[in-house]
Amino acid sequence: MAVSKVIYGGETLIDLTGDTVSPATLLSGTTAHDASGNEITGTMAKAEGYRFVKVASDFNCVRAVTTIDIKSYDWYKSVTVNDIYCVTKGVKSTAAGTFPKGATCSPIISYSNGVISLNRGAIDGSLVVTFVMDVYIALPL
Repeated sequence: MAVSKVIYGGETLIDLTGDTVSPATLLSGTTAHDASGNEITGTMAKAEGYRFVKVASDFNCVRAVTTIDIKSYDWYKSVTVNDIYCVTKGVKSTAAGTFPKGATCSPIISYSNGVISLNRGAIDGSLVVTFVMDVYIALPL
């Protein structure tokens, strides 16, 4: 059974209902969950004419906004929010409690002046959930 929204103790922990990911917009072979909570597999071919630069490995994305500063790269001024890709590698609970089986989500991404901001995760009493991901930038060749 697909789960698209998880509420625990009156607080929304996961809400996929506004997510816009689809097989056509997800890289071929990559898995995610759509707005209904169903697992989908990407069908989009890797973009020709682009290279992907990893700017963060095993990055911990939590509910409070976390940031990645990419101003050390000379190309940062040409980046837009549409060039940023996050690959979720796992979910971990960092305090007492368990994360609902099969629940996952994509980060909310914003970008301004060389700083990527990611916001997604859950904190509810003793339950703290962190999404572990790699973050890439797609750059034209």
